[in-house]
Amino acid sequence: MPNNDPINLNDLLSDNVNIQKPKEKRSFSFKHFSPFERLVIFSLLIITIISGLVLANRASNTFIEEVPASGGTFTEGIIGSPRFINPLLAANNSSDWDLIALTYAGLMKPTPMGLRPELAESFVISEDGLTYRFTLKDNSTFHDGVPITADDVLFTIEAIQNPALKSPRAANWEGVTVDKIDEREVIFTLERPYAPFLENTTIGILPKHIWESATVEELPFSEFNISPVGSGPFKVSRIKRNDSGIPEEYILERFNDYTLGRPHIKEISFRFYRNEADALTGYAGGEVDSLNGISPAALATLENTENMTILHSPLPRVFGVFFNKNRAQVFTRQEVREALDLALDKQALVNHILEGYGSPIDSPIPLEVFPESFRTRDATSTSVTERKAQAEEKLLSQGWEKSEETGVWTRESSEGTVELTFSLATANTPELRDAAEFIAEEWRAFGGVIDVQVFEPSDLTQNVIRPRRYDALFFGEIVGRELDLFAFWHSSQRNDPGLNIALYTSISADALLEKARTSSEPSERLEAYAEFEDEVRKDAPAVFVYSPDFIYLAPNNVRNVSIDAAASPGERFLNIHEWYIETSRVWNLFE
Repeated sequence: MPNNDPINLNDLLSDNVNIQKPKEKRSFSFKHFSPFERLVIFSLLIITIISGLVLANRASNTFIEEVPASGGTFTEGIIGSPRFINPLLAANNSSDWDLIALTYAGLMKPTPMGLRPELAESFVISEDGLTYRFTLKDNSTFHDGVPITADDVLFTIEAIQNPALKSPRAANWEGVTVDKIDEREVIFTLERPYAPFLENTTIGILPKHIWESATVEELPFSEFNISPVGSGPFKVSRIKRNDSGIPEEYILERFNDYTLGRPHIKEISFRFYRNEADALTGYAGGEVDSLNGISPAALATLENTENMTILHSPLPRVFGVFFNKNRAQVFTRQEVREALDLALDKQALVNHILEGYGSPIDSPIPLEVFPESFRTRDATSTSVTERKAQAEEKLLSQGWEKSEETGVWTRESSEGTVELTFSLATANTPELRDAAEFIAEEWRAFGGVIDVQVFEPSDLTQNVIRPRRYDALFFGEIVGRELDLFAFWHSSQRNDPGLNIALYTSISADALLEKARTSSEPSERLEAYAEFEDEVRKDAPAVFVYSPDFIYLAPNNVRNVSIDAAASPGERFLNIHEWYIETSRVWNLFE
């Protein structure tokens, strides 16, 4: 009979029935670890964090980069005030060309990488080198928003060619005709091949709609010569004037529709100073962030340059003493011209007058323009002592004697006694004046009587150089990037307005200059110039002294500044649209 009594839990527990109780859970707290275990865990944690930071930094350096950003301003000090901010009228005023470089654009543009289209989209040169056909970029405009067309190009070139305007650029466009194909195409036709012609098309294009109402006589007096409207990377925002109405400061803002891309820098200001001393005072007082046009001597006196970067680059210019045999009989003697060259310590002049910012030369062609392989001699090929000994030997061998009483070289001839005496004219600028005095002292020590005559620049040009009223002239020639020496040395350019200030005449040299000018093959041009250089050295019409460096004091916070391709101070702005001050950091994975 079944037992229906209820089961007692206590009875079960008292029997052999084994019921497992759940185990208690153990708590794993950091306090349960031993001191050694804690030290190990803490060390591993630190190592893990440091490793993560290192990996993150490496990833940042690998995949994140600093890039130019929009914004920033700077102020630059310039010596001299602008007069013609107009590429057709500007002459030798550097402040004019500084502003022209920023406000105007041409069909082509010189850059650190060579010539490239600016307003032009493309161009085609005919096989015979006589026609250049340009197509303008679509949708390019002037600063006032008016589209740029072929009519603007025609207006600009025809204005240059108008003899009544007397444009300093006129010689570059002699014998060139320009025709309009359509609104976007123009064609230039040359009478004969001219290898450097493409360089001429870098001239800034004027807006016809602004200038066409002015007559040729009125054009030089237009307000737009001071308030320019072009198509360059920057446009005039406002002008600050003094009580006399003379511009003291220009504020330029970037042109967002510039054909080579919107500039990074938002605004640039230019403050104008009457002279170098005022400019240095302005910099010392914090008025400007950078300086242009400062002489090497002044550069050595500058203080507080920690916020500046001193940039310098050779300029394609030749400074020398040019002899006028028509005025000074002594220069008809070739041994005299050669002896004066040998007796001058050119390296010492560069060191003392230019503070080393230049190169001594022995050629009418700048060192940086003429490739090394074509140079046959330089100014430092022999020692100074050897050169001066050679100079004395040249004079002695040709009947010259050095007076024991005066120390001056003299020579007896059928026409009487000739002394080594002459005047040396130059401009009243610190560099030229000091260099002329240095040269004169060297030649006085050698046995000459030299009278240095210093003229104000405008007076020198108008009353000395143009009428060729000098015995010897210490002056500079701006050879330029295109290396066209025709205007400086061809016999057809001996008289004003030609630039042959040595009054040099040579049938052989003329032929070589003409060959170099018309040859389309670079190697042929260089060969012709190498032969021309030999001819000039043989004839010794001048003493070539030095090629200077261009010095630019740029602000440290402005980046990507390049002056290596500058053929003039204004060309420091060749890549101004690529300069930048502000930056941002981006992941380059997504670029």
